[in-house]
Amino acid sequence: MNAPPLHLHAAAQPRLRYTTVALDAADATDTRALFAQVFGQPMSPELWHWKYADGRGMALGVRDTQSPQADLVAHYGGTLRVLHTPQAEHTVAHLGDVMVAPRARAVFSRRGPFGDMTAQFIQRFLSGPQRRADAGFGFPNGRHMRLGQHLGLYAPVDEMCQVTLDASAAADLDLEPFADWTAFSAATVQQLDLLWQRQASALRAQGMSVAGRGADWWRHRFAHHPHHSHLPLWWLGAGGEVQAALVLRLVDAQHIELLDWLAPPELGLGVLQAAAQAAHGAKRAQVSAWISRSALQAMGWDDSHLPSGMQVQTACPIGLTLAPAGSASHLPPASLGRGLWATGGDTDFR
Repeated sequence: MNAPPLHLHAAAQPRLRYTTVALDAADATDTRALFAQVFGQPMSPELWHWKYADGRGMALGVRDTQSPQADLVAHYGGTLRVLHTPQAEHTVAHLGDVMVAPRARAVFSRRGPFGDMTAQFIQRFLSGPQRRADAGFGFPNGRHMRLGQHLGLYAPVDEMCQVTLDASAAADLDLEPFADWTAFSAATVQQLDLLWQRQASALRAQGMSVAGRGADWWRHRFAHHPHHSHLPLWWLGAGGEVQAALVLRLVDAQHIELLDWLAPPELGLGVLQAAAQAAHGAKRAQVSAWISRSALQAMGWDDSHLPSGMQVQTACPIGLTLAPAGSASHLPPASLGRGLWATGGDTDFR
């Protein structure tokens, strides 16, 4: 059922009438057109499917009911993840594709389109009787984070950092490509799930939260991405046992990005060195990675004790979208413990 229409006004513009609607596959073409209008690049049908289809996601839209085709002028999306906190597991929405058509940005209400869309999304998907998740998390820019806090809709829970490391820092590690990246044999699934269980257990022991990233997640997120090609590697120990799984992307002629890995946090430096070795072997000068601040701390690093050749810069906040206190889905920021383990592979724009 649609929410009540929004009656909106703008200075020196005629009275406008909008309505909020839940979006699904029938609205995909309109969503893709709005994405291209707002971000200046296309969203292919395959990319929309990868994000939202097969029950993975949900989205709220705003349509201009005065236009002949009831144009979609705003969109707020989320894809479902399982969040493992120190105390429990929760279904959460990984937020993304928050966009408003330029012609509608000044005419929503005194709170503006961002506040309206976020509040409607929370009401419909995170706090009502038919809610699909207990909270939402995302990677807003600084302006949206501040506005969300001001409106009481977002709470900061962490921040993402961009870590760069010279390929010259590569260690002599034993790396082996996945032999069945797209097929995912039973042995590969078993190994990835074992590594994920070890990682999750170690993080929970440190009082941290982490979104699920087992074999099914890796297969969909990286092997099945419709446009990007990813390089998966095993990092092997001296006895041939698997220490970690890494997934890399060849970004350009200068560097490789480490998108994600599965290993206990104390092996984080070794993982970055393994990625640097892969970059060196591919004749790239640098490896980069997006890593949450609390993840760096879980690895035992801080800004005053960085390995030689490494740089860390703040990239963007991590925000938690709040369901109202007292609702069945209320998930306060404190429940995340010491922070959220997050990597570039958790974002939808890397």
